[in-house]
Amino acid sequence: AVLLCFWLLLGRSWFGSNVRKITRLQANTKQQKQPDLLILTGGNDIGSELVRDQSEANALKWALSKRIPILGICRGMQFINHCFGGTLKDAQTPHVNVLHGVELCSDSKMSDCPQNAVVNSYHSYVIDKLGTELNPIYLAEDHTIEAFIHTKHRLIGLMWHPERYDCIQDIDALLISKLMTPGEIIWNTQASS
Repeated sequence: AVLLCFWLLLGRSWFGSNVRKITRLQANTKQQKQPDLLILTGGNDIGSELVRDQSEANALKWALSKRIPILGICRGMQFINHCFGGTLKDAQTPHVNVLHGVELCSDSKMSDCPQNAVVNSYHSYVIDKLGTELNPIYLAEDHTIEAFIHTKHRLIGLMWHPERYDCIQDIDALLISKLMTPGEIIWNTQASS
C-alpha cells in the first residue's frame, strides 16, 4: 500500500473537498497495515496552499515516526528540504519543461547508481541551502541539487518527475528499488556541508 496525498494530483479545484478524506485516511491507517511508502508529489509552490503544507508536514512527521520510506518528487523534495531547515532560491538557468543532464556526486556513497542520466525538469526553484542530515546524490549541469537522501531515514528526494515518462527510467527504477529495500542504501553517512 502507498500512502499518497492523492488530492494533490487532482488539481486545486479538488483541494478543499479532499482535505477531510486525507484526515480519515491517516486515521484509518492506525488500525490497518502501515503503508509501504509515502509519496510527496509535485505541484504548487511552498507557502501558496497553507492547508496542503500543514497536511504534508503532518504526513512527513508521521511517516518518519513509523519508519516508512518517503519519496519526494519535485515540490515534495523541496518541501522535505524546507522541513529539515533548508532553503530555496530562484533557478538561474531554465529548469521548466526541459530535459537536462545530472551527474552522480563523487562522494554520494551510491557508486552503483548511474554516473550520468538525462532527466526532465519542471521547477522554477532550486535548493539554496540543503537541510540538516540531507546528502546530495545527483547534481544538475548548473551544480544545483537534483536528488538527495537522508542520512538516517529511508528518504529520497528527486527534483525530476519519474511519473512523466512513458515507461520507468533506469535511474528511477534503481533509486526507488533502493528506497524500498531495507538496508540497500547506506543511510548513516556523514552529512555534506
